[in-house]
Amino acid sequence: MKKLIWIWVLLLPIAAAWTGCSDDAEPEFPDLEGLDPGQGKLAEQEFRVMTFNVRVNSTDNDGSFKDWNVRKKAAVAVFKDKKPTLCGIQEAYLNGQWDYLKEELAAEGYACIGKPITDWNEPPVKNGQVVGIFYRPSEISLVRWGVFSLSETPDEPLETPALGASYVRGATWAEFELNENKRHIFMLNTHLDTKSDAVRKKELEVILARIAFYNKDNLPMFMTADFNANAQNSIFYDTAVRDSFFLAREKAPVGDLNTPTNNQYGSSNSVIDHIWFSNFSLKIDAYYVVTQQYFDDVPYVSDHWPSYGVFRY
Repeated sequence: MKKLIWIWVLLLPIAAAWTGCSDDAEPEFPDLEGLDPGQGKLAEQEFRVMTFNVRVNSTDNDGSFKDWNVRKKAAVAVFKDKKPTLCGIQEAYLNGQWDYLKEELAAEGYACIGKPITDWNEPPVKNGQVVGIFYRPSEISLVRWGVFSLSETPDEPLETPALGASYVRGATWAEFELNENKRHIFMLNTHLDTKSDAVRKKELEVILARIAFYNKDNLPMFMTADFNANAQNSIFYDTAVRDSFFLAREKAPVGDLNTPTNNQYGSSNSVIDHIWFSNFSLKIDAYYVVTQQYFDDVPYVSDHWPSYGVFRY
């Protein structure tokens, strides 16, 4: 028996050498992040995320270049030209705008999700603004989606302004799957009020609470909107936005990094339309503001320029 013990003691150093273990060396393990069995590391998929306030069709209906009936062909031209994978739309009334874009962009390979802020019936009975999302099924697949109002009762449609706002406000959220590598992302599109920073802060608090509720898996996400506030506004610091998100304009290495988004048909040059994105896994390659003139009679596609980022994940 003693001989067996001594043999085992003598063999211990050899066994340690075989296993590669020692007191001062940790075993090395392969990096399994992003591995797809049988296919190696997943390839990144490139895609574009846009935000676009199209301007309501209830004003400026005078036949001028501001009229939606004049501008609407240019709104479609933006999609044909830039081909965003995802696009958050603001101020599109169901009748005449959302339905028009839905029909015209279907021919360009787009599907859409969203409901009027004031009416969640299917189909909606009342006309109202849709703060919705257009997406390209050829690049990305819809997993689940929903809407909520920016109010004390976010699970109910909003017929009168809430939280002290001047207008009814809402949001559309969705989970998508990238078609090439099957990775999932989360997107939220909204439109903050014009009244005051205090109101916009309350609206952001509702939004962030809803994000925590719907994005429990902490998927990489995007938040697009006309925020009616520049990126240095205190509302983004006093809430968790600056702590939880990157700003596309600030993080992009190239693009229209100083171009304004709010033109007010030539009377403004502010930057209040933003694309915020979370998670270090998302990479941004460029950021652009769409100021192209697609038709001679349409100098402004809207009183806001669309903007988009080119991402990889």
